[in-house]
Amino acid sequence: MHLNDIRAVLFDFFNVIHLDPYEIWLHQNGLEREGIYNELPDTLDAGKLTMDEFYLELSKLQGQSPESIKSFFSSNGSIDLKMVDLIESVHKKYKTGLLSNSSQGFLRPLLAAHNLERLFDEIVISSEVGHIKPSREIFEHALKVLDVKPSNLIFIDDLERNTSVADELGIQTITYKGNISELINRLQTLGVVV
Repeated sequence: MHLNDIRAVLFDFFNVIHLDPYEIWLHQNGLEREGIYNELPDTLDAGKLTMDEFYLELSKLQGQSPESIKSFFSSNGSIDLKMVDLIESVHKKYKTGLLSNSSQGFLRPLLAAHNLERLFDEIVISSEVGHIKPSREIFEHALKVLDVKPSNLIFIDDLERNTSVADELGIQTITYKGNISELINRLQTLGVVV
C-alpha cells in the first residue's frame, strides 16, 4: 500500500460520528430492530416516509405521542468530538465524504446544528438518492460524486453488512466498533496520514 493510493475517506454517521437515537429508543422500549421495527426505518431511509410520518407510525405501535418520540430522538445521541477532530485531520489531506442511511429531514438539520457539513466534500444521504446501504448503488453513487476509484477509497461503518458490500466493490473498509485509537491505527496501516 502506497501513501498516494488513498484519495478519499468515507464515513458513516450513526454510531460512528453520532449515536443512533433510534437504537437508543428501541433499547429503552425493550424492542429489537426486527419486523416492523426494521421495515419502518428502512422505508424512512429510502425517502418514502417523512420524519413526522415515522414518529406517527411508532406512536401507533407503542402508544406514545408522536411529539414525545420526536423529543426523545432530538435529545438522545451525541456527537463524538474525537471523531470530529479525526475527520478534520483527515480532511486536510484527503477528500472526505459522509454516507448515511437517514431521512434528510433528520440528518440535514443535525449536521447544520453542529456545523458538520464543513467536514465533508460530499454528503450522500439515502433518502435523497433513493438507495440505502448496503445496496451497491449507494456505494457506486458515493464513488461517482467523490470521483475516486474503489481502490482509492476507505469506507468506515459500524455495521459489517455495509462494509462487506463495499469490500465486494473493491473499496477498502473498516468496521468501526467504537474504539477511536484502534480506528486511527487502522487508517495509518492503510496509509492514511492522520
